[in-house]
Amino acid sequence: MAHGGLLAAAFDEALGTVTWLLRVPVVTVHLETDYRTPVPVGSVVHIEAECYAAAGRKIYSRAVGRITSGVGESERNAIAVEARGGFVSVPLEHFRAHGRASDIDAFVASSDREDVLHAFEVNP
Repeated sequence: MAHGGLLAAAFDEALGTVTWLLRVPVVTVHLETDYRTPVPVGSVVHIEAECYAAAGRKIYSRAVGRITSGVGESERNAIAVEARGGFVSVPLEHFRAHGRASDIDAFVASSDREDVLHAFEVNP
């Protein structure tokens, strides 16, 4: 079975990435993950995420993950994982100070829309 921590990381990425619809850089402050059914290694989990609320610097999103392949017909499309996350907006300087400044500078300098989108891409 897939490790729960790996699934939680995938959901953290999906939940955080959906906040880019608001064009706001964020960090995770709360992540809650409910595992509904085991996820076999080699299966595909399709994650659908949405941002459902924002208040000041706080942004809230939720997601469901359905197993879409790698399981029997009766298990297909079943909700395997649900997650909710709380995020807080931060200035890009936060990522320069605590990450690789060169990556942030390259992102900001890029005029290539594809480069910008790929900087925040979740691996399908």
